[in-house]
Amino acid sequence: MPANVHLTTPLVWMCTSILLVMDVILALVMRRFIHHEHIQQMRGLLITISGVFFLFIWTATMLWAWDWFYKYIFPPWARYLLPPLFGIGYTLLAAGMVWLSLKLPGSPVITWCLLGGLEGLLSHIYAIYGLGAASKPPVMQGTDPLATLIFAIFEKAFYWSLLLLTSWLLWQVDKRRFV
Repeated sequence: MPANVHLTTPLVWMCTSILLVMDVILALVMRRFIHHEHIQQMRGLLITISGVFFLFIWTATMLWAWDWFYKYIFPPWARYLLPPLFGIGYTLLAAGMVWLSLKLPGSPVITWCLLGGLEGLLSHIYAIYGLGAASKPPVMQGTDPLATLIFAIFEKAFYWSLLLLTSWLLWQVDKRRFV
C-alpha cells in the first residue's frame, strides 16, 4: 500500500454504518430460520468452520498487510506464528460462544451475533489501545481510535454472523443429502 494512503474517520463511519445495516438484516433473517436445536445439532460444524475461517483470515491478512500495517504493531515472529495460534484460539472461542448462545435466554442467533460484536470490542480495545493499531501504522494515523473501535464491533459481528449462516447452509445441504 502506498505510503500516502490514509484511512479517514469519515470513511470508517461510513463503513460502520453499512456493516450495522448488514448485521441487523443478517441477524433478523437468520433468527427466522436458525433455531436453538439447529445450533445444537451443527455445533461441531460451526466451531470447526469458525476456527478454519479465522486461520485463513489471519494467514491472508498477515501476508497481505504485514508491510503496511501489522509490522507496526506485532513483533516479526507474529507474522508466521499468530495465524495458527489465532486459529486455535478462535476455535476455542467459537466453542464458548456456542455454549453461551445455547445457555443464555433469548434467541441463540441474536446472542451469537452480540457475542461476535463483544469479541470485536474486546479484541480491538487491546489492539487499538494496547498495541497502537489506530496510531502506529501510517495508514491509520489521524483516524479517530473510537471510530475504529466501534467499526470493529460491527465488523466482527458480521464475520461471526457469516460463519453462523455458512454453517447452517452447509448443515442444511448435508442434512438433505442423507434424507
